[in-house]
Amino acid sequence: MNGSAEPLPPAVEARIRRHLEDAENLARRIGVRSQRYWASLDVDDLLSTAREALVLAARRYDPASGAVFWGYARPRIAGAVYDVLRRHNRGVRQHRRALARLEQEQRALDALTAEASEALKKDVRARVEAAAKLVEATVAGIVARKASALIEETTPDDETDPERATIRAELLDRLRRALDTLDAEDRALYRALYEEQLSASAYAKATGVAPSTITRRHARLLRRLGAALAAV
Repeated sequence: MNGSAEPLPPAVEARIRRHLEDAENLARRIGVRSQRYWASLDVDDLLSTAREALVLAARRYDPASGAVFWGYARPRIAGAVYDVLRRHNRGVRQHRRALARLEQEQRALDALTAEASEALKKDVRARVEAAAKLVEATVAGIVARKASALIEETTPDDETDPERATIRAELLDRLRRALDTLDAEDRALYRALYEEQLSASAYAKATGVAPSTITRRHARLLRRLGAALAAV
């Protein structure tokens, strides 16, 4: 499994076996979300990359750090998969922008995953609430990206396809009503990341805060937007 003659320590082997399916599922989810931009994408390449990144993370992980292993490994695996996507179609500007949006959203969801991991140490109610918030935030990210894509698209087809026009209008209206419930800071961040399509680092520089702060605010935005979408 490690591609080397040197045997893995039992603890490292156990981490790999325990999270192999998690790593492969993460690669598949990223692949599914990316197929719109890369029609020729080879999912097997992503799975192989995820496995290799998992092995590397399992080797480098230090239990003494106190970090949950999957919380440590997940962003490293996702980063390795995104590197493959970047190399797959490096020359197309639109695809690079799409990849940047996926990456910054993944970082925000990773922050929420870390919160959920902490909740696992608590009671059942806390676990359920954390899982529900993570699901809502993930849905919010999907809706926000879909709305951004709809706004970017030219719309002549809508004029001859009433069903498409209705779906488009309903999605954008639902998103607008959900955004109206958020505070000014969250709405400004949404506009910057999803409408103006700024990177998190560019927005951090423009607002004079650290990129890690924008990642935390993005996670908060997805969590709040998810709850708002569930309520409208």
